[in-house]
Amino acid sequence: MPKSKPTSVIVHRVELQQKERELLEQYVVTNSIAKGFPMLLIGGGIAGLAYIAYYVANELYDLWDEGITDSFKRSVLQAIPVVSTVDDWNQDVAAAVPEDERVDYNSKEAEEMSAYETFTYNLKAIDHWWDSL
Repeated sequence: MPKSKPTSVIVHRVELQQKERELLEQYVVTNSIAKGFPMLLIGGGIAGLAYIAYYVANELYDLWDEGITDSFKRSVLQAIPVVSTVDDWNQDVAAAVPEDERVDYNSKEAEEMSAYETFTYNLKAIDHWWDSL
């Protein structure tokens, strides 16, 4: 048999007391925090990784721009308490080399030096500087 259409509408209403409202409010707040906290952690993690990536890229750019040997020299020299800045140190070392042993880095003689000869020349210059202290 077919169903007949309803003739009346009955409304059921649920009313909460003050205590139930407080409990429901605590549940809603706790549930919002529980669902939002992981998103905050993920956002913080992404921001932290972005900062680390920026820092590493910046350091690599500085290393590339400055040259690996200058960067290595700076890191070593910063550990020596006698040296105030790298530029001052370069000037002090150059001044400590005797006049007859000096090589101008813009000269043809410096261009013709091999890497080994340049290295040993720099070591001798440092040795002269160390002896002058």
